[in-house]
Amino acid sequence: MVVVYHASHYLGVYRGVPPLPRLSGLGLYGVSIFFAISGYLMATLVRRTDPLVFMAHRLVRIYPTFLIVVALYGAISALLSRPFVLDWVALTLVPAGPRIYALDVEWTLLFEVSFYVALFLFSLAGWTARLERAAAAWLGLIVFGALAFPAWQGDLTPPIERLPLLEACTGFAAGLMIPAALRSGRVPRWSAPAGVVAALVLIFLDLGHDRLIAGLLAAVIVAGAIRIDRGLPGAPVNPLKTLGDWSYALYLCHVPTIRLAYELAPAGTNAAALWLFAVAACLAASAAIGSLDVWLYRRSRRFVDRCAAKPLRLAIAAYVVLFATVAVYGSIDTAAKVRRAAQEQAILARIPAASLRNADAARAAIEAAGLKARDTLRGEVSEVQRLESGILAVRGWLVDLGAPDRDLSVVVFHGGVQIAAARPWRRRPDVARALGRDDIAGARIGFGLGTRPVRCDDAAEAVILGLDPAGGVAVLPGRTAIAGCP
Repeated sequence: MVVVYHASHYLGVYRGVPPLPRLSGLGLYGVSIFFAISGYLMATLVRRTDPLVFMAHRLVRIYPTFLIVVALYGAISALLSRPFVLDWVALTLVPAGPRIYALDVEWTLLFEVSFYVALFLFSLAGWTARLERAAAAWLGLIVFGALAFPAWQGDLTPPIERLPLLEACTGFAAGLMIPAALRSGRVPRWSAPAGVVAALVLIFLDLGHDRLIAGLLAAVIVAGAIRIDRGLPGAPVNPLKTLGDWSYALYLCHVPTIRLAYELAPAGTNAAALWLFAVAACLAASAAIGSLDVWLYRRSRRFVDRCAAKPLRLAIAAYVVLFATVAVYGSIDTAAKVRRAAQEQAILARIPAASLRNADAARAAIEAAGLKARDTLRGEVSEVQRLESGILAVRGWLVDLGAPDRDLSVVVFHGGVQIAAARPWRRRPDVARALGRDDIAGARIGFGLGTRPVRCDDAAEAVILGLDPAGGVAVLPGRTAIAGCP
């Protein structure tokens, strides 16, 4: 379901072919069912497994294959000279606010890993007998979060303190209650098809709180499917089980595979054929990586099961400390970014949006608003390239020569609309030498960023501003015409 949705979504991004209406609901319910299955399995496993072994099994299930796929994608991107940014905080899969995620699918793993840590601590405290009551209380907390903090619900890479309040957690919380529901004998076989029909109807209705509704229905579907499955004879050869074994690898590799397929396909390729090829390529990649994943997980589990108690305890304690440290850092960093973004928007609000359609008008408006940056602020735009996906790749440098450590921002406008913002993050010793300032060779003054997709019809040039949160703004010289736009 998720692969079908993303194959259609990225076909629109790369080839301008609009996806089918309401197809996003397919991805929504795919993820919700995934969470409900996970909740069901974890509720079963956490009760019959030692807490340390439970946590160790979860870590070796998630991280090795994830890191392998990231490394493969990075290597392929390097061979093809594609942009590829590695965010080391994002690699921990700890919720830490907005980050750069290499595979573009990691948000669900942030939720999964957080669930695992919470269940581990719950088990360590000896509270597994209260799991259903805790899950019901969590569902109440999610409903509270949906009503009290609606603006948070679209954020799928939140800081840790927001995560338990998000509607996206509904599938997992409801899934934790499935084993008890099945034991009670109150789950009818028709609940799965009834849940599917309800989901198909609700996809076409805009009731709000889509993730909350999808999570509850996903738990109904999963519970009903398990009830049906228990009454069926086992098949000697089950291709769906094999695909299930490969499902984690499929999830990790499908977006990079789809994007590579669309980027490398010749222009003018039939859209339907390209879509089918992308889906087939995802299945082929998952077969190769999934086979490795299953083998690796079995070996890793055996290693964990043979591991002595003391080193296992130290390893899990180290991971929990790492998780907590990154989570705290993420919360502090997110709060700082929110404050900074508010400062930047307050400054930019003083510049008329209509003036930000071209560089000369922007300079005049900045002067009129009394926002002219200090003379020591220097910078240049070296590239504004529209990629096939419609994203602008913008590169250059920015520094305050009077205070090289000053924290500056780069803001990109297209057609008078802000489409990206970032801070310089690269060292540019070549620029330092050209400026005769060897003392800033180690300073992070270079920037390279991608924007949201744009259309050439809206404007054939971009306006890139260098912004000092203390109140100064400058239009950066250099390239403004968008390469790739006629």
